[in-house]
Amino acid sequence: MKTRMILVAMLLLAFGTSKAQVNEPQQLEPKNDSTVVHGELDMLMRELGVNLEYLSDSVDWKSFEEGMEKWEKDMERRGKDVEKTVREMEKKARKMEKKAREMEKKAREMEKKAREMEKHGKRQEYHYGYHNDQSAPSGCGTCEAKKNSKRSLLFDSNWSGFEAGLNMLFNTPSDVANANNVAQSMELRPLRSWYFGFNIADVGIAFNRRHTAGLFTGVGLGWNNFSWNNSITVEYDPENAVYTFDPIVSDQVVKNSKHGALFLQVPLMIEVRPTRSLYIDAGVMGGLRIAQWNRVKFADGTRIKRYYGSNINHFKLDASLRVGSDDLGFFANFALLPIFDMNNTKVHPISFGFSINF
Repeated sequence: MKTRMILVAMLLLAFGTSKAQVNEPQQLEPKNDSTVVHGELDMLMRELGVNLEYLSDSVDWKSFEEGMEKWEKDMERRGKDVEKTVREMEKKARKMEKKAREMEKKAREMEKKAREMEKHGKRQEYHYGYHNDQSAPSGCGTCEAKKNSKRSLLFDSNWSGFEAGLNMLFNTPSDVANANNVAQSMELRPLRSWYFGFNIADVGIAFNRRHTAGLFTGVGLGWNNFSWNNSITVEYDPENAVYTFDPIVSDQVVKNSKHGALFLQVPLMIEVRPTRSLYIDAGVMGGLRIAQWNRVKFADGTRIKRYYGSNINHFKLDASLRVGSDDLGFFANFALLPIFDMNNTKVHPISFGFSINF
């Protein structure tokens, strides 16, 4: 920039000098002489050429070129910065436009909710203008829903679901004589005697409008599995139509002996809800035996499984107690009818465990 200013100043100085020389009074021939005019112009041009040559020699053209290159680079860099700034501003503008659309959408949603609330408030105001003994207006859907819910007698109990637990036996015979008259007790393996239940459906009747108590029934399946601690099994005498517990007479070592039964179950219980999540069920549960089997497993891997054509007891009746909160609970079932009847001994099983409600 400084070099350019010096160049312009020198040009102006040369032009001023030549003009002064032209304006000086000359002792020449009259102005109408063309020869004199041409001579003055030649002199002026020679002086201008000398001044320009002097000016050109006095300028550092290398520094001038370096300065121009630097200036071009600076301008190119500034151009890129400006372009980058423009892109960032465009990006911010797009973001602001997106936020504006989102705010506009939220504003429409809030306006819609406000209209719904205003409409509901008018319905409530219209409904409360009626007397308590009058029915709700047909145009008030909320009031009609509340009215129908209060009139509903259906009770949603906490019985449908899955349950699992352990089996135990009461009043079991003290011993069973084997072939060698050696006593063997009817002890269960507690961790291998399982009870599984799948409660399919239920239906109930509420005792009050708040549905804090009700009576319900339903249908489900119950599987009792009894694993004996000793080498005994259930034998069926078809001539006398009786079942007896007899020792297993075999040359092989008995590894496990099980007895299983599958029941179709129907409950009849009362449920009380002290709180919204806590429930307490108490009542009875009847059952019909639909399958029965006896399985013996020997040490060498051999298995013997038999199904009986008739049942020891066709029916069962259990006293049941269930307590829980929300979807998790606990249960206990005590058999009021004996599952085995032999030698005037009444064997009553009890099942207890946890339940998961649907």
